[in-house]
Amino acid sequence: MRQMEFKVERSGLMKEGDVLGVTETKMDNFLYYTIEHAYGMSGNIPFSEALKSRQGKVVKMEEKPRGFYALLEFSE
Repeated sequence: MRQMEFKVERSGLMKEGDVLGVTETKMDNFLYYTIEHAYGMSGNIPFSEALKSRQGKVVKMEEKPRGFYALLEFSE
């Protein structure tokens, strides 16, 4: 299992246990992932750490000083 944190703009868009799809976007030097329907975005990820799975399960929702974050778990 692999976990990845996503920055979410507001609460209430998803809940723990939801299975959500992610899309991959490639830039020149890195890639990033977006939870489908633009619910949240990952940080910059090196190509060597690309996800193999395109669906993740929400295992934790958390409010931090800088906003809301979702932790998704991927079966890899």
